Amino acid sequence: MSTVQVAVDNATFHFDKLYTYRLPLQLEGQVFEGSMVLVPFGRGNRPRMAVVLAVGEEPTAEKTARLKELFAAAPEQARLTPDLLKLVHFLKERTFCTYYEAVRAIIPYGAQYRPELVEGKPTLRRQLLRVYQADIKTVDAFCTALLRENTHLLAHEGERYTLTPDFRVLDENDAGLLRQRVLDRVLSRFYEELDEGGALLADTLGAGRDDSALAALVLETYEKLQSHAYPAVWLEKNRAVWENCGGDFNETPYAAELLTGIRRKAFHHMMSLRKAALSTA
Repeated sequence: MSTVQVAVDNATFHFDKLYTYRLPLQLEGQVFEGSMVLVPFGRGNRPRMAVVLAVGEEPTAEKTARLKELFAAAPEQARLTPDLLKLVHFLKERTFCTYYEAVRAIIPYGAQYRPELVEGKPTLRRQLLRVYQADIKTVDAFCTALLRENTHLLAHEGERYTLTPDFRVLDENDAGLLRQRVLDRVLSRFYEELDEGGALLADTLGAGRDDSALAALVLETYEKLQSHAYPAVWLEKNRAVWENCGGDFNETPYAAELLTGIRRKAFHHMMSLRKAALSTA
């Protein structure tokens, strides 16, 4: 008799692990990795949703006897694909979520089932209505839900919260207004603390007219910094590079990058000219 290892729903992060169950004879050949199943969990053997993440080899009869048996399994077409299972493990390893939270974040609508008692026996029923837990369809929505559930973990010592669970994600219009307000303050501070280098930068970009080019550069730099996990660290690292380059641009990593691009373009145009010359010969 085979066994399966499952991740159960509503498991706390501390108890989030794989639990081993015995596969009943009537479900042999119907349960695979990625199958949605119903298992008895805890001392009261309460029915709980679970997903199969591993199918084990047949253990000894003595070990099998001590294992609990699956209640039911969803149809094979409701199982998670191998790619989705990889994503479940990726989310579990890279984010502060449980196995089943990761499953709920990516689970297809056809794989949504809920436990139900039929004639006193626990079984699975197709979910007819979308519930909050299964309504997470994007990475952004998954991260938002994860933050709401774990805002207490973000607080530093002496702080109660750095973010409250009722936070709202800014839409693009609100974000644009907030960005412009902060930009105005940044530019005001820039001009208040203007030094020789800052004046040269402003004059070079503005050409004596306005600071629209400088403002555009600040926003462009900000947008690009969003791709870095630690933007302040990246800025400090690059500031150190520029301060220690000795005034020779060729010593900077940017020079090497620019020269590589120039060589690539030059080679492309050279090959195009050669091809054109051969076709006219």
